[in-house]
Amino acid sequence: MTFEEAKSLIDGGSVGTLEEAVELLGVLIDARRKSGVYIALALYESRRLYQSTRSSRGWGDWAVEQFHFSDEKKAFHRANVGEMLRALEKFCPGKYPAFLDLGITFLEVWARLYNAGKRMAEKREIDDPCTVIANFLKIHPDAFGWNREKLDRRIVEFLYPERDFSQPELALTFDAIGSALDDGELEKLTHREDFDGCRAFIMAHNGAKLCAHSVDVIVNDCDNLPTEALEDIDRALEDAHRKLRSVLRRKQERQED
Repeated sequence: MTFEEAKSLIDGGSVGTLEEAVELLGVLIDARRKSGVYIALALYESRRLYQSTRSSRGWGDWAVEQFHFSDEKKAFHRANVGEMLRALEKFCPGKYPAFLDLGITFLEVWARLYNAGKRMAEKREIDDPCTVIANFLKIHPDAFGWNREKLDRRIVEFLYPERDFSQPELALTFDAIGSALDDGELEKLTHREDFDGCRAFIMAHNGAKLCAHSVDVIVNDCDNLPTEALEDIDRALEDAHRKLRSVLRRKQERQED
């Protein structure tokens, strides 16, 4: 059953059999999954044409206005996936269909390899950014079957083999649901000479995960929690969010250049 046949079946009324309903759902779910990939490709083409006919800057604002993205970051990430796919189509056409079959969130993880390749190509360390992806697949030919967490972890280990990601050696022990971290202890930790960007990233990543998994419960139980303490958390997260957005804007501006 094609997508057009599925659409006609829905428009025409009810489905006749359970088997037909299963096939219909399979087609629609597959179309939804692939739509993100094709949107990424179209976004990349729009960025390429915008920058060649209008200006090297400003595409992010234009994309948000035209296509109602929540922010520039999402538009840039999706366009970056499209750029990677176009490059892969030329570099390794045999692998290209396998990438088209991936969901958009998986492709955004794969794009980390491509972006690392772009940085290496700018330094003339390699000729084509896709070389990094090809080298990763030589080591991990089964990577297309991994879940997103495993793929993310293996890519980080591949890009930074000198880093020990089994740590962090933060000398920081606490019970995530039984005690509060001391600001003085954290201040000492983050000012240590060996506290580098890698350790900071791991610390922030884990903190964001803890917050993401706990905030819904806070919302449901807010009447039993002190307002001042919630305001302290809100201020800390707002300050961190403002700084991260500033970093992302700078990275996006460099990407536009």
